[in-house]
Amino acid sequence: MNPLHDINYHAFVGALAKPGQDIIDSLTPEKAHLWHMSGELRGELLELQIALENNDAENVLEEAGDMLFYIQGCFQFPGCSFFMPSHNFEAQVIERLDHDEGYLDIVERYPHSTLLREVEAATTMAKRIVLYEKPSDDKTDFSPALWRAVAHLGNTLRQHGHTLADAFAHNREKLGERLPDGVYSNKAMQDRADKKEGE
Repeated sequence: MNPLHDINYHAFVGALAKPGQDIIDSLTPEKAHLWHMSGELRGELLELQIALENNDAENVLEEAGDMLFYIQGCFQFPGCSFFMPSHNFEAQVIERLDHDEGYLDIVERYPHSTLLREVEAATTMAKRIVLYEKPSDDKTDFSPALWRAVAHLGNTLRQHGHTLADAFAHNREKLGERLPDGVYSNKAMQDRADKKEGE
């Protein structure tokens, strides 16, 4: 008989969850960065969905910009076989997807693809790399899913009167105000200088 059948659920979860120390021991700076970026990307997608439900075009722009930030961060992972250098991401998105609404070609080419499905696919593959220690190869390459996600993001922005270039610019302005020294700071992220009191 399986011994797990005879223990309470608290012990059941404790026995089967990967130990936190094992996770720490297996992390590299690159994996930690990917875990951070992909985890935040899921959260920003939820915030975008709320903005869409509220038909809030301003917040749609803000959350789309946040998503682009974390997608760029995912593409910085060394195991990502993206078809362009990571440092060209913004320029290539604007040139290939924003120009002449090129994102519509991708959206129409993959009729069963959605923003939610692509982000879910990409972040699940990132989780397998970080937590399950799967090798970075063709089976865990999340870059095609993220590129399609950016295309869907462009289409979503278009429907609310914005472009991907607008989202990049908004994100630069917001984070430039929040992090005026140009580097990450816990205090600056806690203070959120770009937000009004109560936001």
